[in-house]
Amino acid sequence: MLRAGSRWCGVLLAAVVVAGCSGGAQPPVGAPVSTTAAPVPDPSVVAVPAGLPMSAAPDLLAVPGSSGDPRDARFTTTYDVPGVPGYRDVAAGVVAGVVAGYTARLQAIADEKARNGRLTVTTDLVAAGGRAVGLRIATISAVQQGTDPTRTAATAHAVRPDGEGTGEGTGEVVTSPELLTDDGRTALTAAVTDTLQGGAAPGPALLDDLRVQGDGSLVAVVPPAAPAAGETAVLVPAARAADWLSPAGRRVVDELASATPSSGAPAATGAVDCAVQSCIALTFDDGPGPYTARLLDELAAAGVHATFFVVGHNVAARPQLVARAAAEGHEIGNHSWDHPQLTTLSAAQVDTELDRTSDAVAAATGGAPPTIVRPPYGDYDDAVLGELAARGESAVTWDVDTLDWQNRDAGITTTRALAGAVPGSIVLMHDIHPSSVDALPGLVAQLQQRGFTFVTVSQLLGTDLVPGAAYARGPERP
Repeated sequence: MLRAGSRWCGVLLAAVVVAGCSGGAQPPVGAPVSTTAAPVPDPSVVAVPAGLPMSAAPDLLAVPGSSGDPRDARFTTTYDVPGVPGYRDVAAGVVAGVVAGYTARLQAIADEKARNGRLTVTTDLVAAGGRAVGLRIATISAVQQGTDPTRTAATAHAVRPDGEGTGEGTGEVVTSPELLTDDGRTALTAAVTDTLQGGAAPGPALLDDLRVQGDGSLVAVVPPAAPAAGETAVLVPAARAADWLSPAGRRVVDELASATPSSGAPAATGAVDCAVQSCIALTFDDGPGPYTARLLDELAAAGVHATFFVVGHNVAARPQLVARAAAEGHEIGNHSWDHPQLTTLSAAQVDTELDRTSDAVAAATGGAPPTIVRPPYGDYDDAVLGELAARGESAVTWDVDTLDWQNRDAGITTTRALAGAVPGSIVLMHDIHPSSVDALPGLVAQLQQRGFTFVTVSQLLGTDLVPGAAYARGPERP
């Protein structure tokens, strides 16, 4: 159970359900016994694992919060774990600690007009199996324009009292430090430091964001050494981690290994033929943001794919959401680094805007950089298209503008989308507005009733997609 006063109470969590351990099999009597132990694999640097869709743990209950103060905007999303009331206490402790630090920094700015506070708290599902779930709370905050944001992250595992999470009892919460024994925590810190080989020292926050996997391995996510740098992960193989686990950590491993739920990702849509089907592409600009995770949940529940035109500095702030979107089959497009009007920039400046975002997307997803670009404000000219042609990229705008950024109303957004939709349409929305996410389920259902099939932009345009060309709509079909 969570220790009172544990420093972990001020960081992110992950919930995990627990079961019993099983003993290893013994060799038969008379069998030859090897006298040479197999070498234990060394820890290694790996990409930070993407989170799971929340549909992998559908019983979790979202606890959202927000404030609309333009100089102190706060967006929080945590989760309750049915049967584990202690997890809410842990999550509340994490948020309270982050809010206290953020508030102190904001109030330290004497000139109120200079304050530009932004605090976002998101929760990702990082483990799910049997009765266990793992939840990671990540925060990003800034108190003034032009200053580097402050980031924190922490993971905890919680255990439901029975397979459905509805039985009697209070379950169990296992924070990241509690996965390990005292000696294990010391050994892990030393192993990560050695693995980084002179890189960023892990620091005390190392034990805040530790994930255990069903095979018994550990993933330690190391905070960035500098605000603009990315996170680093170190994988500790099960053979090495086994001696470091506490009894609670072993229970978590056993529970995660007992069952692996479906990822909940939508089925692949590569077989869709837009030459004969009425295809439509939903696109979302300006993210990832505080509502992107919920949008991904809704898309997974609906079983459809979309295209995300991401802003580079938001990718750097929330790379795990971009990685998740790509892993779930959504397309990632380039929307520049910080949303300037490309027609006002030099060719070199356009390249910088697009290169920085492409690099951030490739780093987040581990895949190729985007080849489709949505010019901010839909504004391009021959010079911009020439630059895109040289880069092997195409411009994509839209033919259906929901004006969701303006109306901020799910009903109006839905009405505008339905009014303009025709086979081949590219629909513009924004995942940085909660009303757009609210509109998604009903919009998808009504478009499906009209016979539309949802595809990504590249699926819609197919072989028609040519570098240096601009597209506002795909081929129209009856």
